[in-house]
Amino acid sequence: MDAFFLVFGLTGLWLGSQLAVRGAQNISQHFRISPLFVGLVILAIGTDLPELSVTIAGTLKETAGADASGVVLGNAIGSILSQGTLIVGITAFFGTLAVARRMVLRDGLMMLASLVFFLISALDGTISTAEGVLLLSIYAIYLLLILQTERNRAELPRKKTNGIFWTFIYLAGGLGLLVFSSSLVVDSTLRMASAIGISQVFISILAIGLGTSLPELATSVAAVRRGEGSLAFGNLVGSCTLDALLLPGIGALIASGLPVDSALLTYDLPAALIALTLVVIMFLMTKRFDRRYALAAIILYFLFFVGRAFIL
Repeated sequence: MDAFFLVFGLTGLWLGSQLAVRGAQNISQHFRISPLFVGLVILAIGTDLPELSVTIAGTLKETAGADASGVVLGNAIGSILSQGTLIVGITAFFGTLAVARRMVLRDGLMMLASLVFFLISALDGTISTAEGVLLLSIYAIYLLLILQTERNRAELPRKKTNGIFWTFIYLAGGLGLLVFSSSLVVDSTLRMASAIGISQVFISILAIGLGTSLPELATSVAAVRRGEGSLAFGNLVGSCTLDALLLPGIGALIASGLPVDSALLTYDLPAALIALTLVVIMFLMTKRFDRRYALAAIILYFLFFVGRAFIL
């Protein structure tokens, strides 16, 4: 029954994020907010609303006395791993990812750096409040630098909206569904981990991390099928960077410090960093990330779990 609630919750997270993103985009167009701001902030954070919702719900459980830190950090690592390997690979099967080397060097290396910052902050077994603030500050600086360097890009065409009333209904309904679904996901995961006798971290990496990445998958596949390989790459890499900095940062801030499971330090974080480094190297090796590289990226995802089974 808990498995059903988990799937139901993940479905709710996906639907809620779609409604919230649609509402936010319509509000930006109605009030003439910069389309650049919409793309870099609303779309990037919007497709990450499921991960953010699970992080906040899990952290609130932690502050209430429940042990939910494995869900919070496992969700972050699972999302990073699935988006940086499996979803990159699946997306490239729908169309070639042709990405400028400048974009790979700037955003790809920043993604890897964010994982390093995540790992360093967790080395002592706890991500403190100060370290959480530092992770959030690094992401804010990165976002400001992108806004500065991309300011002169052409604006996207405006779209007609359905009226400001329905726009706020979309936004409120989406956010409400996210709050309900995230709580359902966290509760069902905690019960399943306890009943089956496996760690929260493993379930969170495999099930929640992949499940909450569905918006990134849908957005990236749609982008690459329109010939927008750079947009798909930016969406996935930007989401990985956000997951590595914002999720543990918010968690540590709300919980006044977040304990780190030993498995995250001994295997999960280092292995994810190695896998994503190999993917970035593949992007640097070619101007066209086609199905050959896609298959390699997908294999890296499954090798992560094979290695985890043997090492832990």
